[in-house]
Amino acid sequence: MTRFIHWRKMTWAIVAFAAGMAVWLLSSGGATVAIVTWIVGMVLLSVVWFGTRPLWRQGHGVRFRRLQSPLAP
Repeated sequence: MTRFIHWRKMTWAIVAFAAGMAVWLLSSGGATVAIVTWIVGMVLLSVVWFGTRPLWRQGHGVRFRRLQSPLAP
């Protein structure tokens, strides 16, 4: 049950952002701006979260091109 304490820092940033946006959405009258900001923020944070995968995982983060061996022709 305590594994959530060891989440990555970016995961905690997403959780904090979602909580802050939920508070703003519930407390504000302009829900459209809050929802659009929430969606844009979650997309940006998700891209950063996927792009900064831990190095111990296979793939070592997002790569836009394949690595080639220095000995490859």
